[in-house]
Amino acid sequence: MISYYGFLSLKQIAPIIIFIICLCTLQTNSQNFSDSEKIILYNGLGGIVGRTINNYGWEHPDTYLSKAYQGPKTMTIEFSAYGEMLYNRFYSSIIKIGYCEREYSFNFDEKNSAGEIVGTKTMIEDIHFLRFSAAEKLKYDIPHYSFYLYAGLRYDLQIAKSVDDDFMNVLGHNSSYGLTSGIGLEFNFSGCAVFFEYYYNPDFKKTYSSPDGYVRNTEIGILVGIGGRRKTFK
Repeated sequence: MISYYGFLSLKQIAPIIIFIICLCTLQTNSQNFSDSEKIILYNGLGGIVGRTINNYGWEHPDTYLSKAYQGPKTMTIEFSAYGEMLYNRFYSSIIKIGYCEREYSFNFDEKNSAGEIVGTKTMIEDIHFLRFSAAEKLKYDIPHYSFYLYAGLRYDLQIAKSVDDDFMNVLGHNSSYGLTSGIGLEFNFSGCAVFFEYYYNPDFKKTYSSPDGYVRNTEIGILVGIGGRRKTFK
């Protein structure tokens, strides 16, 4: 079953408003970060693609699902655009907006008419999100390279899903939110930057909870990005 969402409720929009308020706070606080360094309001735009190398957080939340299915194996793919703002030698703010697909793969035993197991089949459930994040980035620039780490908030708004009825009570949530964090290495060229990140994105929200367990997703993965740069400190 595929579902799409065309309108946002006030409850869904509220986290986005909170992000905007956070950005205004970051801009205000950054003015006092370093009196000796000029702060650049905007320093670059670019794109990011990435996928998880480990996704976990499933704790057998439903007795029937636990008995009938093995799994899940979970994978997340992300495509995002980013902007780097409030930039100085050691500090900047990163805003990301993008698309995220989370895929859950469940295995179950295939049986014949006599009830004998004759093989294994896989059922795949897909959930699609718009992803918004705002993070603070601490970095150290040397000629042609930058090492950095970042941490901030993330909000995933569900825009579509293809979920079997058996999994609706576990995977049928409309949104998710949590932490975005990571470490990275950036290669700086004339007016351009290419970077690689290792990220850790735990959800704060449990998408399902029962006496048998819960679902609260945590992503660990790798991102690759490229973007334009106005300035690199040396």
